Amino acid sequence: MSNQSLFFQSISTLYHHRCATVLDYLLEETEGLVAQIQYQKQIQAPFWHLLLRADGTVVQLCRNLAGYFGEAPQSMANRSLWSFLMPDQPGQAQDLTRQAHDLATQVLETGQAVTHIFSTRYGGQCGVVCCRVPWLQEQLGDLVALFWPLTDEEAQAAFAFRSFDGLRTSMLLDTQGHVLVIDPILAQRLGTTPQMLAGQCIFERFPPDKVRQRWVSFQDVAWTGQPREWTETGDVGVCYDNYMLPVFGRNGHVVRVLALAREHGRAFVEAQVAEQVHVVE
Repeated sequence: MSNQSLFFQSISTLYHHRCATVLDYLLEETEGLVAQIQYQKQIQAPFWHLLLRADGTVVQLCRNLAGYFGEAPQSMANRSLWSFLMPDQPGQAQDLTRQAHDLATQVLETGQAVTHIFSTRYGGQCGVVCCRVPWLQEQLGDLVALFWPLTDEEAQAAFAFRSFDGLRTSMLLDTQGHVLVIDPILAQRLGTTPQMLAGQCIFERFPPDKVRQRWVSFQDVAWTGQPREWTETGDVGVCYDNYMLPVFGRNGHVVRVLALAREHGRAFVEAQVAEQVHVVE
């Protein structure tokens, strides 16, 4: 077993048994190793992601996306994304800024996920899927965007498949898996309500054959800051694309995990009305 695997196995064991004091000490003593692993994980991330305000202010973005603009994530936070779009090509920048602004406006006004393909500043294209994040009191921003560089025909085909259906936020968890906010439709499918799920560990509500993949993905996001995506088939044969994104606090550590899902075929049409998404008190 590699040192990196051993490290994460130890972290997972301590996390599972809620050994908070030991975990804090371990993370302090191995801060350099954690930072190095986080960086390596980000480079290998399956997609880039961004949390954005309605006016274009960056709330959070991943290292890869910041690096595309020649910046660090911290230097772009609380600044307008529009100011970073092709600054060395004013004509194209104006057009790209207009496209991005129109895309964000459409997502926020309709409440529906929107897919778009942008030309990149270095040539080529990048596919983007945006959806609303309706839980403003959690300071997450108004929308979330996932980016896939379309580097070859295989990547373009995969993104075209993602474009068929919408994406929507499904729940927000703390770093122990407790429900902070959840989509009422997801709560209903679990046989309960958002209010009843408040503060509960969501992984105790999933069937045994589904919980392992989700728990492992959640732990990886919570402890490495790496987004995760996977596909699974539900009980009635419906296929789901699942995404988990880290939400970072001021100290740079993951403090929340945002879960999104795309349901093939139905695309969460039951919850198209934005007012159906409620906050868990």
